[in-house]
Amino acid sequence: KCCIVRYEVSVGKRTGGPPQTQVIMGRIFPDAAASSRFLDRLAPFEHLAGSHPDLGVFTSTFAEIAPLRMVVYPFPIDPDLPALLPATDPSTMDSILRSVLDARDCNDHSLWDIEVVDYGRHGRCTLRYELTCRQPGTETDRRLTIYGKLTSDGSGSNTAAALRALLARRAEGQASRSHSRTARL
Repeated sequence: KCCIVRYEVSVGKRTGGPPQTQVIMGRIFPDAAASSRFLDRLAPFEHLAGSHPDLGVFTSTFAEIAPLRMVVYPFPIDPDLPALLPATDPSTMDSILRSVLDARDCNDHSLWDIEVVDYGRHGRCTLRYELTCRQPGTETDRRLTIYGKLTSDGSGSNTAAALRALLARRAEGQASRSHSRTARL
């Protein structure tokens, strides 16, 4: 058990330029032993976070504030949602989306924004990916929006099953205007 807090801070870049807004997560524990155990859970993220573009401003990806029994770390690090780190990395998601998009609908794309739609207190996050998509045989670009849902309790598989059911109904000729594909990280 712990108390989870979030801070929105303005962080200056080491190379200069305008500061960026960053969400810093904090977990406050009932005792030092629990805080130490949580630090152990964060350790694998140290090497994974190094290439993430949002984390380049930090010299360390997590820290302990011992007198408060608090551990702080920047979004998108979340040991309860380990896939959040790659899901918010544009280069990782670009290759995943490339493998999921149907070449008949989109033969070339550029990912230009990843936005957090909902990041609840614990164990779930919904992301929105905005792309520019080139339609095959044309010079026409269109905007494409894709949503991603991450969960720590496996309920994301319910979403995938519901989307498959909608696609099956559509294939049977029943009314549905949704067009979707699913991919798993």
